[in-house]
Amino acid sequence: MAPANGRMVPRTVVMEGKDNGSMDRTAVVLDDGALKVTAIEVNHKPVEPAYGYRFDYKGRSLVISGDTAFHLPLAKAAAGTDVLFHEAESQHMLQAADISNRANAKLLAIYHADPPVRNLFLEKMFTRGLAAARKGDWLISQDGTLIELPLNGNQIKLGSIAQ
Repeated sequence: MAPANGRMVPRTVVMEGKDNGSMDRTAVVLDDGALKVTAIEVNHKPVEPAYGYRFDYKGRSLVISGDTAFHLPLAKAAAGTDVLFHEAESQHMLQAADISNRANAKLLAIYHADPPVRNLFLEKMFTRGLAAARKGDWLISQDGTLIELPLNGNQIKLGSIAQ
């Protein structure tokens, strides 16, 4: 991408509604008629503000949790999403499954795994109990994980970017 096309433009996120301390507010930060991006307050105390994001495009959607602890408002904001990317330190794995179940997400993609999942043995330890807790598909994303959401359908294609 040409540098001129990849400029980041900072924007202030103005949350809808009064801050009642429950971190359950959202704000549309971009809506160009095709792509809608919604900021979602998440619990990353002591860091405030902290946001996850929902991306909706032509009937497909994905949600990125951002760094967060168990946070029920995230499930509400992620309702019906195709893919929920949820960070998961080892103690958050089953919480991520619970949030994705409540959201009825088609796929849970775990990222920001800590400790890093570098081999099959660590993956088995890290994901212990996840298959029983998660009511749908899930994966541990790695550098290069590619997830495609073809338009005009509900298919989710998994692949890898050549590195």
